[in-house]
Amino acid sequence: MNEYLIPANSKKSQLYFGLFKGIDLMILGAGVVIEIPMLILLNGNSILILFLKFLPIFITIVLLIPIAYYHNVRVVIKEIYLYFKYKLEHNEGYYWRGWCASYDTDEESKNWL
Repeated sequence: MNEYLIPANSKKSQLYFGLFKGIDLMILGAGVVIEIPMLILLNGNSILILFLKFLPIFITIVLLIPIAYYHNVRVVIKEIYLYFKYKLEHNEGYYWRGWCASYDTDEESKNWL
């Protein structure tokens, strides 16, 4: 029998600092790079100016905040998109296979996102 247990932290070990993929670090870096000039260039203390100053870092934090069963909100948005895309294209149920699913054939793996 080819059954084996997958350690609970095996997925986390594939992430940087146990939280981020490479694209997540690029999003974080872009948010910081955009934030610094906005703090310097935008003068004023009104609520609107403060909101605009902190908008890039706020969007970055919302996208990268960790949530249960996914490593961040960006992954949840991606899964929701894939779910509705598959549902519209195939008019049938969406069967989530998980990240450690094995397929019997290459053709079967192509049919499952």
